[in-house]
Amino acid sequence: MSIETEKVTFKNGKVYSWGGNTSVTMTRIMGRPILNLIDDGGEIEFPTPSKIVEISTTQSGENWVAICESGEIYEWGQAKISVGPQLTVFKQPIRFRSVVTNSHCSIGLSEDGLLYSWAPAYSIQLGRKFSDTFDLVKVNKKKRFVKITGSETHCLALTDKGQVYAWGQNSTFQCGLPNAYNVKYPRRVNLPERAVGIYVTCVTSGVVTEKGKIYSWGANYTGQLGIGKISNRKCSPKLAKCLEGFVSVFGGRMTCAAITHDGRLFTWGEGSQGCLGHGDASNVTAPKQLLVEEGSKIITVRCCFSSLFILTDKGNWYFCGSNFLQYGELLPVSSNVPIPVKLPDDGINFVEILSITNITVAITGNPLKHRYKM
Repeated sequence: MSIETEKVTFKNGKVYSWGGNTSVTMTRIMGRPILNLIDDGGEIEFPTPSKIVEISTTQSGENWVAICESGEIYEWGQAKISVGPQLTVFKQPIRFRSVVTNSHCSIGLSEDGLLYSWAPAYSIQLGRKFSDTFDLVKVNKKKRFVKITGSETHCLALTDKGQVYAWGQNSTFQCGLPNAYNVKYPRRVNLPERAVGIYVTCVTSGVVTEKGKIYSWGANYTGQLGIGKISNRKCSPKLAKCLEGFVSVFGGRMTCAAITHDGRLFTWGEGSQGCLGHGDASNVTAPKQLLVEEGSKIITVRCCFSSLFILTDKGNWYFCGSNFLQYGELLPVSSNVPIPVKLPDDGINFVEILSITNITVAITGNPLKHRYKM
């Protein structure tokens, strides 16, 4: 990442950030004190020694949430007064396994499969009535959830039975309901098959099924539905125009990516600044295969604000899209094809990378030993 800093000893589960200090509040967003306009990178220090296993951020990157190995949650960003991660204290101890956050609220998935939400003010994405503390999302308590994801407008949750629930804004039918502008409480989406994976963009939702098919619904302004054409919003799930055999799917602001059972990568949606990796900035209306590293299989993908980070089974990270400092270089450039991420010289690698307009935050560790949540 062309990071030139003092020699730092990194351990698995540490959090590292770099990018541009473009505002007074940027030090809170970066999670540590920043002195220079261009920040070459540094470790985010937590109040107590913690091995971080997952991070989440808003579309704007103003607020960040992290889960440590013990299931505790830390938060930092513009909404916090002090610089650096702060432990989120709940009325009762809860071990979280996953979390998503946006500018309005945060949703946490506990290890026993329950959903909790918390926010400083009322938000439609809470999935329940507002109170000034955390509480259970209003859904059948017999349901046990295994995955959650969300955008700035809405949330999706997947149960252990392959059912999908959606709530939040529904202006583009991203919640899959035809007659509601807002969906206050989780509502089940009518799917033709059992789902094993879920994803969202700002205005679209989708799943990958146990048969390896991709279904999506919502807006299709730039081809996010993957149905082979630009069209009006769709309320009911539509089958993507592509091969079957997918095992995981991912969503960014307006881009999508999916991995097949044999490790091939496909991308589609908005192609601005080359974030789809196909050599230009064109939109792609159906999943299109992206060749990354010869002889390698793709393990995971992170669709970020205007960029794509790709991890191969050789442990190499690749990047394409807008590089306004988040790639680590000093000049804002873009790449419309995947290029290798330049890692620090001390042998460190990352198991997780999230990036927004001018900031990147990553978790250190051995990516080939990390168990990814698809």
